[in-house]
Amino acid sequence: MLHWYAPYPLLSGLEQRLSDAEVVEGTPDDQSIDLWIYDSPDRLLASWIQRKQCAPTTKELVKAYSSLVSLPAGSRLISGWRLEQIDPASLNAWLRGDGEIDAELAAHRQLQPEITPLDGQLVVRILEDFPNVLESYLDLELRAELVGHQPDSTYLERLLHTCTPEALLENWNRLHAEHLSQLQLFNSERDEALAQRDKLANQLKESNDESELTLLQLHEVQEELEHYFLSSRDRANLQTERDTLAAERDTLAAERDTLAAERDTLAAERDRLATQLNESKEEAVLTNLQLHQVQEESNTIVAERERLATQLNESKEEAVLTNLQLNQVQEELERCFLVCREQANLLDRQNHLAQNAIKLASGSTRSSI
Repeated sequence: MLHWYAPYPLLSGLEQRLSDAEVVEGTPDDQSIDLWIYDSPDRLLASWIQRKQCAPTTKELVKAYSSLVSLPAGSRLISGWRLEQIDPASLNAWLRGDGEIDAELAAHRQLQPEITPLDGQLVVRILEDFPNVLESYLDLELRAELVGHQPDSTYLERLLHTCTPEALLENWNRLHAEHLSQLQLFNSERDEALAQRDKLANQLKESNDESELTLLQLHEVQEELEHYFLSSRDRANLQTERDTLAAERDTLAAERDTLAAERDTLAAERDRLATQLNESKEEAVLTNLQLHQVQEESNTIVAERERLATQLNESKEEAVLTNLQLNQVQEELERCFLVCREQANLLDRQNHLAQNAIKLASGSTRSSI
């Protein structure tokens, strides 16, 4: 990326040319500045005016030139008015070292840019008080890339040549005419603006009147709508009540039909129950007869049961007696079992003692032998 820097604002056309050549603005502290741009004092003032900035002070003007004069040797310098005569493609190639443009520009070399008398007179007054500004500009012309031009060493003579009384008066008259034209244009625009303002004020007043009338109409419409709304709401309430009553009527009719059906069902059930009652009465008479028979049989069974109960009691007494005898026999058997077991234990101990005696006798016999 190529970079340029100038200590003052450039003319808009020159800045656009640099942008087309793909050269972007850098900062004075940037070590990769490829092109340092300066210009003549009158063009420098014109650039500030074109950008609608405050005119520079003399100190700022001196500082701008001093910063460029103090650049180290080898820095690529070029004046703005020469740079305007180079097309963007050639400028890009020249900065990248891909070509030279001196011969191309020499073929259609242009004169230095024209200086307006009033600007020239202003610069002359500045140079009289600050001659080092002129010296710095001429020094930059000797160090800069001339691209086929000659150094602008006659800059002061060109300034003085443009500052004749006739030229100054002509320049002043032209500027005065331009200012009068601008003033007339401004007055015309102001009159149109005032007329437009009055027209808008009248329209606003009419609009306000129409708005008030519209507001009244809206209030009337709102009142009518409220009346219609209340009427509609009343009608809606009546319709709702009517629908509710109709629904209740239908419900009652349905309940009436349901009750009639239940009544018919109950009547049929009553007839059925009456028939069943008659049948039950007949069955009860028959059941009574059967009950007498059952009672007689029951009496017979009770008598038989008492006889059997008597026999059962006798059997129980015999069983108790037999149980007592069995208990006695069991106790006797248990006593005999215990006696037998004690006798068996005594017999086992006697046998054991006898075996021990035999062993002792055998042992004694062997000892004596």
